Amino acid sequence: PFALTMLTVDTHHVGGYVCSLCGDSYEKQYSNVIACSSRQVGYFIDWIKRQDFYDDTAVIIMGDHPSMDAAYFAGTPKDYVRRTFNVFINSAVQTAYDKNREFTIFDIYPSTLAAMGVKIDGEKLALGVNLFSGEQTLAERFGVSELNRLLALRSDYYVKNILYADG
Repeated sequence: PFALTMLTVDTHHVGGYVCSLCGDSYEKQYSNVIACSSRQVGYFIDWIKRQDFYDDTAVIIMGDHPSMDAAYFAGTPKDYVRRTFNVFINSAVQTAYDKNREFTIFDIYPSTLAAMGVKIDGEKLALGVNLFSGEQTLAERFGVSELNRLLALRSDYYVKNILYADG
């Protein structure tokens, strides 16, 4: 197996970063930065698709959080829920369970392996569930609020044996 991880950060901070490849097609700087970043990611994916290794390559695009530029989205309707963009391209798995799942970062680990063609006994690894399976994620099973509450509980075992264990 081989993995390549890339990070784009031009859209990460308020207003974004205008690189030399960005145009000036939009009135707002952040609009230009978003368009530029999207265009560059699109070009990269198109390039990958033309390579000999594409047939054996899963491309996974992950967002880590919605934009932090609250002022840019100030006119967005109050009932609109902004979400991060995540997509698995050219996954080795074809399934009906591939859209609009409620999930956490825990589920990315088994899902990435499954997208690469790894068979996962029971469809679960650690706290994560393979999103291509029909198994419920912890977020689907408990709801995000309850899952966050459960994850915040104190574990005496963890504190004693892991966090403050004598090496």
